[in-house]
Amino acid sequence: AESEPRDGSRRVNYEGVRRAALELAAPGFATELSARRFLSLPRDRHGRVSARELYNEVDRATCAARTRRALRPYARGKTYVREHELERYIYDLLPDMPAAQSMDEKFHAFYVFTASRRFMFFLDAKRRGRVSLEALAASPLSLELHEMADLPALAAEHKHNDHKLPAATTLARKPSTLPATYPRPPGGNAPPPLPALSTSWFFPDNAKRVYSDYLELDVDHNGMLSKREFLNFRGPRGETRLTDAFADRVFEELITYRTENPPASGRFDSEMDFKTYLDVVLAFENLDSAQALSYFWRILDLHKRGYLDTFVINFFFRDVAKRLENDGFDPPNAADVVDEIFDMVKPAKPLRLTLPDLLRCGVAHTVILMLVDVAGFLAYDNREHLIHAPDDDDDF
Repeated sequence: AESEPRDGSRRVNYEGVRRAALELAAPGFATELSARRFLSLPRDRHGRVSARELYNEVDRATCAARTRRALRPYARGKTYVREHELERYIYDLLPDMPAAQSMDEKFHAFYVFTASRRFMFFLDAKRRGRVSLEALAASPLSLELHEMADLPALAAEHKHNDHKLPAATTLARKPSTLPATYPRPPGGNAPPPLPALSTSWFFPDNAKRVYSDYLELDVDHNGMLSKREFLNFRGPRGETRLTDAFADRVFEELITYRTENPPASGRFDSEMDFKTYLDVVLAFENLDSAQALSYFWRILDLHKRGYLDTFVINFFFRDVAKRLENDGFDPPNAADVVDEIFDMVKPAKPLRLTLPDLLRCGVAHTVILMLVDVAGFLAYDNREHLIHAPDDDDDF
């Protein structure tokens, strides 16, 4: 049933899979790999599949099955879990996650918020505050999280990076009461190489990075971000320079909190909590994803008409141009930028740019950064015919 082709890869046919399951007394293996699932894999002319592809498929199916089983107690008879139930589930995974052993216990709640928010960002498309069990079980995010649980402990060498952390309730207004028991998932899959998982959103050091950035932005140390503090957000590469128009829309459109500032003054400011901040980070770090585009669309669709017209694009670019001018640049003509954006996207209806247009065009991430991020606009538009630095050599 098995042979080694010239490329060195090992291949196996379905008869060999069934025979191996019987010899190993592992009927669950064959169950997870049905004939239909086997036939969905790329096969050679002999009907064989790559052993690596086979392993990955069984790994995904096994993870989906154990995720489905593990989540049922948290769903309590429902076909979905709400965010606080998903948080409890992830919290109970921590004792079985060796890579998490380097975390200070005070950071556990923030790690849970960080991990669960990624599931909500990508799987809760309608923003209803819940995710179906089937979507969670089938998602590669669940496989990624469970691979993290299988990662060997990185022990105490990272512990010196831990911060003294305030109480979790100052960053999330709805803390969960987290149960203490969780049945350890059966078996263990060979984890991928460390560098691959070390860049994962679920890697503890990544969660510490995101949280440390949040703490640095929180200048007044009240656990929340004002609009002024949020404007110092520097994005995944440390270069982002948000515009006031974008920040205003974030605070208008997304869930923020009103705090009296100063106390007993009768004046209230809107502020952003840690979970809302996590959505911003996820959106900027995954600009090419449909979920991130939908996130930015909520902010850019100023009049809730379902399209961006010349007025809306001008509205957002105006702040970019103002910042460029303040920095000593000669900003391009707004009408030229508007025309260029429409030319890039090629909307189905002239001068009406819709979310489906953005999803289809292949340059949506560039368009978004042109409208909300001064550095993003400069990165795109660093061409002589549109923008000139103040120390240009035109006079020579």
